[in-house]
Amino acid sequence: MPTLRPAVLRRSLPALLCGLAASGCTVVESHFSEQLPAQGVRRITATVDKGDLHLVGSAAPAIQVDGRAWGRASDEERAAARHDANHWALESTGSTVALVAANDLGGGIDFTVAVPPATDSALSLAGGTATLDHLRGVHSVHADRVRLVEVGGQLVLHSGGDVDGSLALAPGDTVEIVADWGDVSLELPWGLAYDLQIWADPDAGVVVEDLGFQAVVTEPGYLAARSGPGSVRIDIVAPEGRVEVVSW
Repeated sequence: MPTLRPAVLRRSLPALLCGLAASGCTVVESHFSEQLPAQGVRRITATVDKGDLHLVGSAAPAIQVDGRAWGRASDEERAAARHDANHWALESTGSTVALVAANDLGGGIDFTVAVPPATDSALSLAGGTATLDHLRGVHSVHADRVRLVEVGGQLVLHSGGDVDGSLALAPGDTVEIVADWGDVSLELPWGLAYDLQIWADPDAGVVVEDLGFQAVVTEPGYLAARSGPGSVRIDIVAPEGRVEVVSW
């Protein structure tokens, strides 16, 4: 595993003290950035204790990591201690880049990571939102919330809360979504050969636009729809929430 290093030692800007009068909270934050060569990288893994991670496809020749380390508390001293307890590491081994961020006192780090668009990923966020943005490949995500921006490939997405965004799919793609306690709202391309199954809270409901389906079966909290050979498989499970699927 990469050696963790204190985020406070990698400041590129002075720490900011933000008094939030409405909430009685003080925030101490700092910013940092780092680059790695993108050539030969096929996969990125990330384990983040607390914070958001935005993984975005980029044609740049380097992997760009931008971070914001923060600590929040009711007073400046404790907020600074939580900020200074942030540690993170970035390491490249063969075709894999590993990102690890940890905090023992309740602070966190938000990351934006630009990678080649075909980079695979395995992301685990214990407390934060994972965003996949203009990527295509094999992606496994576990986070408090998942956001998608024109993503395709083989996707396994597990969210404690909501999942929302747009998918850019192609024949042979597979999507598995589980939202434990949240809603699912997706935009899909019209007219693909879908094999779609949805399980949702019967009281919250399922709303799906016609995407060119040739067969549809519905029951309270359940929908199955298919068109053509069903070469694009999508399974959505939201036992406590609503599922909405529209075209884009």
